[in-house]
Amino acid sequence: MRSDRATITQRRVIDLPVFIRYGKRRFRGARACMLSAEGIELRVQALTLPLGTQVELELNHAGASWRLPAQVSHRASHGVGLSFQDPQPQLLAAL
Repeated sequence: MRSDRATITQRRVIDLPVFIRYGKRRFRGARACMLSAEGIELRVQALTLPLGTQVELELNHAGASWRLPAQVSHRASHGVGLSFQDPQPQLLAAL
């Protein structure tokens, strides 16, 4: 039997501090709460980023560091969702 269902992206619940760089600013108050190879959801306070805004994310975990270009793909009352410029399966596997 053929399935017409879309492929479900693996997501992982996480709790990790994230720095957001946009323009010449570096914002500290973000925490990653959901991660997939294609993007990340961040809880933020007192930060408004319009849809489409290009940012760079800085993450550190267990001695490894990542700097990832991303774009704001959606907003919610508690934070923002960002799509990575390039998929990050190695980040998903590491966390």
